[in-house]
Amino acid sequence: MPNEEAIQSAIDVLKSQEVPKYAAVAKEFNLNRVTLMRRFK
Repeated sequence: MPNEEAIQSAIDVLKSQEVPKYAAVAKEFNLNRVTLMRRFK
């Protein structure tokens, strides 16, 4: 299971972007892109 703190940090980064860059942020935080997309919505 992914680290919840990492997911929350990644979501904060996505919120600050005008157009969310899921793949880049997921790679930066070592998360699955699909998981990040689902959590962000």
